[in-house]
Order: sequence, then C-alpha cells, then structure tokens
Amino acid sequence: MSSCMTLLVVLSVSYIPGALRFQDLCATHGEPILGEVPAAEGYFIDAYYVWIHSKSEELLKSGVLRYVEGKNNRSKSLPYLRVSFDENGTRIEEQVPALESEYGFRMLHRREHGITSITREFFRIDSGEVLSRYASYDYMGGPLAWLMQPWGRRSCPEYGDEWFDLTYKELPLITFGFESID
Repeated sequence: MSSCMTLLVVLSVSYIPGALRFQDLCATHGEPILGEVPAAEGYFIDAYYVWIHSKSEELLKSGVLRYVEGKNNRSKSLPYLRVSFDENGTRIEEQVPALESEYGFRMLHRREHGITSITREFFRIDSGEVLSRYASYDYMGGPLAWLMQPWGRRSCPEYGDEWFDLTYKELPLITFGFESID
C-alpha cells in the first residue's frame, strides 16, 4: 500500500466517526425550540457575570424589559446583581439579595468526541422548563484535525442557514415576542 493510500485510510478512520456523530447531532438537535415568555419584566443570566449583549440592551432601553439579573461576584451577602437603564439611558447596577426574574438565560458549552457545542436556552427558573433553545455545533475534523484543516471542519447551522441568525441576534427577541426593535 502506498504512503498516500495509508494516509488517506488513517485520515478517514479518524474523521468519519466524529463526522457521523456531528451529522446526527445536527439532524436531531439543530432546529431550535422557539417559545414565548408571557409578560416578562426581566430575566436572569446564568453566567459568571451579568453580560448584557446588544439585543438585551436594546430590550432594556426600549422598555420591553425593565431589568436583567445575574450573579454578583462582588458581595457574598448580596448574591445577585440587577442591571437596568434609566430614562436617560444611564446604566444602573444594583446589588440585591434575591431574584425577581421568573425566567433565565444560560449558555452551555460542551466538547465531546471532537465536537464543540454551544446551547443557548431561556428557561423557567422555578421548574427548569426550557422555553426556547438554540444549539450550534462545530466539528474540527477528529484526532488528526491539524491535517484536515480547513477541509475537515464543519458547522451547523452554517452561515446562511435558516436558523443561523439566532446564534448571535434573535433568540431573546423571538422569546419575548418581538421580531426586531427599531
């Protein structure tokens, strides 16, 4: 067997199992769950810090949401931080002892079998019920990915796919019942 053929067999054996798992994940979990949050005044961000992304800021400044809450790493006696904007657009941060939010947002990062997944979820805080969920997956090409780049890398959804914009833009808006804020 020639060295080129041997290399091709080795690359195939290292690439194909992960690629099949990737394909299965995309087919079974690729389409988002889009639910609505009835009359939410704010939500909790389950992260190390209160991260206000541009769409959350738009929702706050437009009055759709009153506040966003998160973990407070500055104080043990006041474990939460509530962020809002006043009528002049000034950001207000309050350290608070308890959450007002009924709903939360979390991002779950996983890496298994060479597949990286990022799942974004809006959920009910009291029950954990997922109201909206969007997942994205990246497969880098298996154990020999450094030999496969850039040809072995795959993502789902890919740029231009029907659900792609949910990754960075639309999940909070759709969850709270808005297509866009002008």
